[in-house]
Amino acid sequence: MGVELKDGSAEYWEYKEMAEDIYRDFCAANDTDAKRRHKQRGDRLKSTLISEYGRGDSNVRYIIDTYLDLRV
Repeated sequence: MGVELKDGSAEYWEYKEMAEDIYRDFCAANDTDAKRRHKQRGDRLKSTLISEYGRGDSNVRYIIDTYLDLRV
């Protein structure tokens, strides 16, 4: 098994805060272009998380499902 994203670790909080910021920015965006830009940011963060920790990591799934499943 690979590296896990440990709940409560510094990395966990850093990624979670980044995801929350993207989610807030996405929700506050006033036009479709801005929403698309924030969705792209979210997609990049998703890719980073999956690349680092794998798709099956429960903390990665939580962050993605809660904050990064953005629809334009």
